[in-house]
Amino acid sequence: FGTILTILCSSILLADTSIYISNNTAPINGSFWSIRDKIFKNIRIRFFRSGKTNKFNLLTFDKNDKYINIGHGTYNIENGRISNFQIIDGNSKISKLFKNKTGSLYEASNDLKDTYYIWLKPGNIKLWNYSKILFGKERTVQDIPIIMVGKSGTTTDNVKIRLKPTIQSKSVKYYSNGKWYNFLPKDTYVYVAARTKKKYKVKNWENYWYLLQIGKCSDYAIDLVDTKFIWAYGEFIKYGLIVPQDGKPYYPKGFPYD
Repeated sequence: FGTILTILCSSILLADTSIYISNNTAPINGSFWSIRDKIFKNIRIRFFRSGKTNKFNLLTFDKNDKYINIGHGTYNIENGRISNFQIIDGNSKISKLFKNKTGSLYEASNDLKDTYYIWLKPGNIKLWNYSKILFGKERTVQDIPIIMVGKSGTTTDNVKIRLKPTIQSKSVKYYSNGKWYNFLPKDTYVYVAARTKKKYKVKNWENYWYLLQIGKCSDYAIDLVDTKFIWAYGEFIKYGLIVPQDGKPYYPKGFPYD
């Protein structure tokens, strides 16, 4: 099964918090869960309750990025955990992921993308769930304390993108409209996932380094299979969307959190 990134840090991280699951547990009912795996990265699982029955749908995306149903099933809640998955209809490979598994719910203490995960055991399969309560929380990545942000941004000038938040770090290339750039071009839309906790001085500026999601690059600072991150200096990024002359903000494909 796919490898899930282990984030190294200079201090002992807080342990992930276990959450007792009931029929009314907020992160479960009505929410969408993803699998960080190259094969299943476009699959979503939606848990919900219908009458007295706990159910789930298996979904993926069509060519217009709309959800389409590819299967469904039921599950039980016993002793604060999910159990007895029964896939009534669905892909056989997906069915094997859930067979004879019990799921425990946790709040992730140091993840860069999601707030909760369900750990299916035996094994190391995890279902991940995003929530906006992630924003403002402190994390540690590459031995550096960061603050989760979750805002759209626009580059105000050409800016180098790097594997680490320092100008001594290797810069990487950015791909757009059939061309590779040695920088992130001016007026490029970015998603600011996080910033460094403190500001850093670069030449005459003093600002944060931003951890970005920007699309295709020649390399990445962090790869979570379904989400990839890269660093850029914050002096050349402002919060807010690109607004072209027609006055309609530009929402590029692939940035689900705005």
